[in-house]
Amino acid sequence: MTIATIDAKIRAEHLERRAFVYIRQSSPQQLRDHVEGRRRQFQMTDWAEHAGWPKERIVVIDEEGKTAAIPKARMAFGDLITAVGRGDAGIVISLEVSRLARNSPDWHHLIYLSRWTDTLITDGETVYDPKLPADRMVLGIRGQVAIVPSGLTGRCNTAVRNRATRLEERIAKRSEASASTRPSSRCF
Repeated sequence: MTIATIDAKIRAEHLERRAFVYIRQSSPQQLRDHVEGRRRQFQMTDWAEHAGWPKERIVVIDEEGKTAAIPKARMAFGDLITAVGRGDAGIVISLEVSRLARNSPDWHHLIYLSRWTDTLITDGETVYDPKLPADRMVLGIRGQVAIVPSGLTGRCNTAVRNRATRLEERIAKRSEASASTRPSSRCF
């Protein structure tokens, strides 16, 4: 497989630097219950090899069981930001790029540094070049979408429960109404 087969945005100067594969599961429960997701994240190292990075230049950053909701809980993410800022990274790889940062400042800081250090970002399907306005826009939107569900999840769950309760109440009322109008099936 050639570099062009993966993506023409990957150039020789990217391959001369390191590929950082970022792996994260938010909680010990996710580690236990989402084994397939973990396996898929580790397979991103294979993607980096197919794209042209030699094994010795592929760095795995494993922050499994660490939540992004707690400041400073993900120290390795800070190390990743430092590597990007120094120009050591040719590409940052994550199964879902929005999993890299769960808050807007961290996400946009990564995009900003990547833009100025010519570091690519990929989820294994699309390679983004933050120097390109369209790629920067998509990355920005993906980052915003990533933080929205965390605020909406509780409200969505509450809305679903409320709707289910109302539906149960309507069904119960209809059952009562039809039972009272139905002729008795008893034999006298």
